[in-house]
Amino acid sequence: MDRVLITGGSGYVGARVVAHLARRGEPLRLLVHEGPVAAPGAEVVRGDVRYPRPEWFEGVRAVIHLAACTRSRRPRRYFEHNALATARLVDAVRTFEKPPLVVFASSIAATGPGRSHAGGRADGRPRSEPVTSYGLSKLLAERALETLPRWVALRLPMVYGTGDRSLTLLRRLVRLGVAPTSAHRFSGICVDDVALLIAGLLDRAEPPNAVCTVSDGESYSFEALADHLARVAPLLRVPVGLPGLAILAGWALGNPDLAAYVTQDWLQPMSDVLDYRPRFHLYELLGAVRATR
Repeated sequence: MDRVLITGGSGYVGARVVAHLARRGEPLRLLVHEGPVAAPGAEVVRGDVRYPRPEWFEGVRAVIHLAACTRSRRPRRYFEHNALATARLVDAVRTFEKPPLVVFASSIAATGPGRSHAGGRADGRPRSEPVTSYGLSKLLAERALETLPRWVALRLPMVYGTGDRSLTLLRRLVRLGVAPTSAHRFSGICVDDVALLIAGLLDRAEPPNAVCTVSDGESYSFEALADHLARVAPLLRVPVGLPGLAILAGWALGNPDLAAYVTQDWLQPMSDVLDYRPRFHLYELLGAVRATR
């Protein structure tokens, strides 16, 4: 039975992808580096994605590569865990006579900041102008994929949904009367849409073999989201500069790039080649949250 190998299955996006594929009866093999993983019926193998082993890919029809280093004070870790690990995974996959499909979770950080919701190059490829070490590591990982016969890289923007730590923090700030003042806009996608999109790629006869940008089609700002959350229960709010908070939070969380994501616009469209229409939107999710307060 051909399995689907998932790296990073215990992360926020990975757990939702695992749950969705398990519900539809997909035989799964989960590569887990450390920590517990809740996936009844799935085959769990322990290992480090930086050092792939051939047996991980035996009997596998698709690899969903979600494992990544997303924050670090040391840029070297981004390149080890993202660029180098993906290049080695690609080398391992290519040794098989019929290499499996590889679906790679890239990032809008590989695109770079931009004010245009469309953007792109004359040849139809998304522009690639990363301004952070994380974004560059993702871009290098994408280029490694291009040597495979069947692949797709999904440049994910901010991924939101139930249990999202960023939205939880924003709701707490609003309840405390704190109003973020950054009006810079960004794209987003619901984690459930990501799971559905990936499942759809597994069902396609031929993958796009392309780098694809992903979005729910809307543009958001933390300032507008805070206003939306507070509308149901107006409070006396104290304006607080989000960029300053982001610099402090980035230092505390070990992610010095954090300020780059709230001091510029980060917008991108949903790639037409994915043939997917998002089912969820952030304001609808926030409305549901407000209704249960």
